[in-house]
Amino acid sequence: MAVQANLQVNRVEKAATILRRALAQWPDDPRVLDPLLTLANLRSGSDWDDQLAGYFERNLQRLTPDDLNRAMEGGFRVMRPDLAWQAY
Repeated sequence: MAVQANLQVNRVEKAATILRRALAQWPDDPRVLDPLLTLANLRSGSDWDDQLAGYFERNLQRLTPDDLNRAMEGGFRVMRPDLAWQAY
């Protein structure tokens, strides 16, 4: 995914722009979970926290056990234990 590539080379703003478009077009795609967690971690307290919470609300029932594990760990990493416990 282009978001991950931009994050790898520290182009956070470009990654954020691409992820916003991806979320608008595919809000339920499980591939956005990891970049969403990364941006929420990099931009703590920003609107990415809200984006992450919305993604959790829409998709927790559809995530695989591996995705749920990453979601739980990511929720704690971004200081959102409420989201982590939802994934648990």
